[in-house]
Amino acid sequence: MWCGSAFCSTAIPAPALPAIARLPYAVPLLAGSCRRLFSAAPSSFGCCTDFLQSLPFGCPKRSSRSPLPVLPRFCSVATVVSMAAPPETIEVAVKAAVGYPDKLGDCPFSQRVLLMLEEKGLVYHTQLIDVSNKPSWFLEANPEGKVPVIKYEGKWVADSDVITELLEEKYPEPSLKTPAEKVSIGSKIFSSFVKFLKSKDPHDGTEQALLEELKALNDHLKTSGPYIDGARVSAADLNLAPKLYHLKVALGYFKKWSIPDDLSYMHEYMKLMLSRESFVKTKAPEDDVIAGWQQHFT
Repeated sequence: MWCGSAFCSTAIPAPALPAIARLPYAVPLLAGSCRRLFSAAPSSFGCCTDFLQSLPFGCPKRSSRSPLPVLPRFCSVATVVSMAAPPETIEVAVKAAVGYPDKLGDCPFSQRVLLMLEEKGLVYHTQLIDVSNKPSWFLEANPEGKVPVIKYEGKWVADSDVITELLEEKYPEPSLKTPAEKVSIGSKIFSSFVKFLKSKDPHDGTEQALLEELKALNDHLKTSGPYIDGARVSAADLNLAPKLYHLKVALGYFKKWSIPDDLSYMHEYMKLMLSRESFVKTKAPEDDVIAGWQQHFT
């Protein structure tokens, strides 16, 4: 069966319509001014009568000049089709909080993946992994025991870089792809932060190295912000934001250190990213971030 609107050329098998009407995931394919439903044969329309009567515009009448039903000239039609399957639920395994195996943990790489899922509006189910007592099923599926991992085409895939690339490839809309020339912006901040955090020598240059990386990002945001790729959030921001959150919390707690006030574009960037709905939903509480880093000092 064809919708005869000038705006539509979508074939709809007539026998499928009654079943389509019962599908919970049916979606409107077209809303417009349709005059006629064309069928390969008049007899094929009979099985659709109940379906048509259930539509908002009622059951169309037959024309005296045609054995096929004709819709009113002006009618709001929602030709309902669901070739779309129920939304796919993506399985993702992430770190659980230290000492709380049923609570989302503090891993910035896990949050990066969750941010990607949230920003793309994907349906997902999290498996919380106690990294101090990894379940056997997890180690069997992922022998290296790393988090995060995501189930992709029946197999568990590790590494947040690989995972986010796969998600962007499989679910390209909305696009979060970062231009190649901007991917590395801010990429050295996390390693510089960790070195400074663990440092016991105030003169070893680790603080200065971190400040240089933060200043470089601040300068980029000043000329090309407010995000790494300008006006839109991209994968690079979702990678960096959890790491900046850890930097803020951990250095504030363990070293009483904070990002200098004169790096104003950095502060504005962090305010924008850390207040996003996706970030608030997927972040670990500050106490859990502190507990996670505490393990490196005991």
